[in-house]
Amino acid sequence: MDELHERLEPTAIRWGQFLQHYGLAHLLAGLLEVGEPLAMIGAQLLYMAQPVLALMVRPEGIQDWAQLLETPGGLSWFRQQLTSVQADDE
Repeated sequence: MDELHERLEPTAIRWGQFLQHYGLAHLLAGLLEVGEPLAMIGAQLLYMAQPVLALMVRPEGIQDWAQLLETPGGLSWFRQQLTSVQADDE
């Protein structure tokens, strides 16, 4: 799991900085908390859409995000990453 977090951390930090800049990090974190029971369905949708998504992003990245969603505590880790990052302009 630590290896997965290491691979996803740079992206999570960039998203967190972007969302913090626009004041949306806590809003998205709340939505992710509410939607956490549906994370497994989201992972399955990523697996199904992987052939199409692979045209735009690397397939390993799609696999990593799907694995994060299906791992217990994965979405909580992502939510924590979003809210713990400071915006670039601060």
